[in-house]
Amino acid sequence: MPTLKTPKQKAYAIFCISFFSLALAIHATFTAFDLIDISSTIPKYLGVLLCFAGAAFQFYFFRHDGAILLISSFITCIADLFLLVLVINDIGVFVFIFAQLTYFARIYLVKNKFPTLSLLLRLLLFVALSIILNSLKSFNFLTAVTAFYFINLIFNAVESATLITYDKRFILFTVGLILFICCDICVGISNLNSVLGTKIPNDIKDLSFFAIWQFYMPSQLLIILSANQNKFTVFDKGFIKKRYEK
Repeated sequence: MPTLKTPKQKAYAIFCISFFSLALAIHATFTAFDLIDISSTIPKYLGVLLCFAGAAFQFYFFRHDGAILLISSFITCIADLFLLVLVINDIGVFVFIFAQLTYFARIYLVKNKFPTLSLLLRLLLFVALSIILNSLKSFNFLTAVTAFYFINLIFNAVESATLITYDKRFILFTVGLILFICCDICVGISNLNSVLGTKIPNDIKDLSFFAIWQFYMPSQLLIILSANQNKFTVFDKGFIKKRYEK
C-alpha cells in the first residue's frame, strides 16, 4: 500500500513484514538441512502451514479474494501432508488438482465469465496426453492425475497473466504459478527413472530434487501475497438475493 493512513493499513504492513521474515527463516532452515543432508520434512511443512496462516490473514484484509486463497491454501496443506509427510504421492497429487481448480475459479471469477473454451481445451489436452501415456505403457492413476494436474497448472499460469490488466498485484500470482511450474518440472526430472524407466545422471537428479523447494516455497508466498481488493459478483449478497427472488 502506498500510504499507511489507517490502522488496517498499518496492520497489513506489519503482517507482510512478519510473514516474509518468518518465511525467509523457514526457507533458510530447510535449505541448510538439505545441504547437510538432515531431514527437512518438519521445517518444510511448517512453511506450508505458515502460508495457510498467511492466507487466513489475507482473508481478513481482502475478504473476497482472500477467501479463494484461503481455500486453495487449505487444500495445499492437505496435499502436502500426503506428499511430504505421509509420502502417498498418488493421493497427494490428486488433492493438488483441487488447488489448481481453485486457482482456475479465481481467474474466471475475476474475469466474471464462464471458462467454456479454457475448460474444453484442458479436457482435450488431457485426453490426448492420456492416449500418449497409454501408448508408452505408462498410464496409471498417478500419471493420469499428474497429467491433469500439470495441464491445469500450465493453463492457470498462462491465463493468470491476463489478470494483470485488472490489478498489478496479479503479477505476484503469475510469477508464483511460473515458479510452481519450475518446481514441478524438477519433481518430474527427479522421478523420471521410476515413472518412465528413463536413466538420468545422479547429479542432475540430486540437483533437481534440491531445487524443488527452492521454487515451491517462493511460489506459495507470492500466490498468498497476490490477494487484492477485487470483489467477485458471486459473493455479492445483493446478487444472490436477486437470484433467489426470481
